[in-house]
Amino acid sequence: MTDQAALPHRADRRTTALGVFTIFLPLFAAFIWWAFTHRAAGLPPVWAIVAAGLAAVGPAVLLAELLANITRLHTVFHFHWSRVVHALLLGFVTPVAVINGFPTIAGTTALVGVFGGLGVGLSLGESLRGILALLVVVPIAALVWYPVVCLFASGIPDHRRRFAAFVLLWWSLYGVLALFGLWLVPMWLVA
Repeated sequence: MTDQAALPHRADRRTTALGVFTIFLPLFAAFIWWAFTHRAAGLPPVWAIVAAGLAAVGPAVLLAELLANITRLHTVFHFHWSRVVHALLLGFVTPVAVINGFPTIAGTTALVGVFGGLGVGLSLGESLRGILALLVVVPIAALVWYPVVCLFASGIPDHRRRFAAFVLLWWSLYGVLALFGLWLVPMWLVA
């Protein structure tokens, strides 16, 4: 058993909040500049500003939390099965594209390809692409989410704040996709 006094302490909330604010401002300015110089994937100006704000706040929270816990990384990345399960759940609901203004989620898109494909007359090969998307895209997204899950589970003790931080990151990813008009997975894999 490890003595609690020997473990590095968690960062104070004010320090983390100040870090988020300090990182957010230049990111927000950069995203606003990009949105208006590159016409932000056809978004109206108000929505481009909202998408830029969402896109900037996620990395700011993540980087501030990482910097606040830099001295406790061994404790932060300690393996727990619950973190793997949470990373898989987040991988399932990760937005991978924006279609007609709505986020397309990795897991449900793959499941529609698997189960809906055969029902609407798609060939077996096309449905197999849905299975491949489910077996490839969701685990890759879970691998990306795992360090974030570890960082937040260890650095943010309050469950409500931790959930709010995850929701903020999800909306941030949605803002990046909307702002840059990106697809995180090749469409031939899920279409």
